[in-house]
Amino acid sequence: MTTTLEKHLAARRVHQDAVGQKLCEILDIIEQAQADGLYPDGLTAELAQVRLIAEVNAKVLCAAEPEAEEEPEAPAEPEA
Repeated sequence: MTTTLEKHLAARRVHQDAVGQKLCEILDIIEQAQADGLYPDGLTAELAQVRLIAEVNAKVLCAAEPEAEEEPEAPAEPEA
C-alpha cells in the first residue's frame, strides 16, 4: 500500500522527468539550429544563456534512473 508521501514523491518525480525532457528538447533545437548554420557568428546572448542553463540542469534532470545494484558474480569453481 502506498502512502500519501510516496504518491506525492512519485508525482514530483514524474514532473521533474517532464521538465528534464523539455530541457533536452530545447538543447536539441538549439544544436539543430547551429548545425543548420542559423548562427554562423555564434548564438545570441539570450540563446547562449538558455543553452547553458539547459545543459547544466538537463544533466541532472535527464539522467538515467540509477540501476539496481547487481549481485556480485560468484567466483568460478576451479576445474580439477
